[in-house]
Amino acid sequence: MLNLLHRGICVILLFLMQQTLRNTVEGWKTKGCENPGEIKRGYRVGTNFSSGATVEYFCDPGFRLVSGSRLRTCENGKWSGTSPRCRDLNECLQYDDPSYRARSNDVQTPEGYMCHPLATCLNSIGSFKCKCNAGYHGDGRECFPNYLYGMREFVMKRRNKLSAYACGTIVSRNTSRVRRIVGGKISKHGAWPWQAAIYYENG
Repeated sequence: MLNLLHRGICVILLFLMQQTLRNTVEGWKTKGCENPGEIKRGYRVGTNFSSGATVEYFCDPGFRLVSGSRLRTCENGKWSGTSPRCRDLNECLQYDDPSYRARSNDVQTPEGYMCHPLATCLNSIGSFKCKCNAGYHGDGRECFPNYLYGMREFVMKRRNKLSAYACGTIVSRNTSRVRRIVGGKISKHGAWPWQAAIYYENG
């Protein structure tokens, strides 16, 4: 009788141990992960840290992913891979290769922002700037010879003040072509030299 009772207790204990083990394993499978954290000079996409969830990392403009895992998945209470790291990108080199941006989305750069051929690209942490070469002036994206720069500034300032009635009624005009300067002054309506629009018809 005592032996039978002893066997019953053992069976019950064994059953409880199996249940505990099963619950522990199931808990491991469904257990979420701790916050994987942010990265310096970048950011994380994803706020779900439950089992099977995935987060993705991106670098700020001017930086690129150099180590770690872009994608990390929560598995059994732990994140796969390692936390990524972003490093400064030398835009001056990368912009010389137009196919680079198509090959990698590690780098987010402002579209169309390139230095003028007569400018030098200067890299800085997380950015870059363009500087016109000696003998030229401008913002680095546009460079003009020094001898033209003063005239260009004068025209740009006066362009919006030009009379809309010069040489008749103008319905529309190409303001980029209003650069007719004689003797350093823009001619006025009715004064010499006269400006006239000439139109050609085909046929």
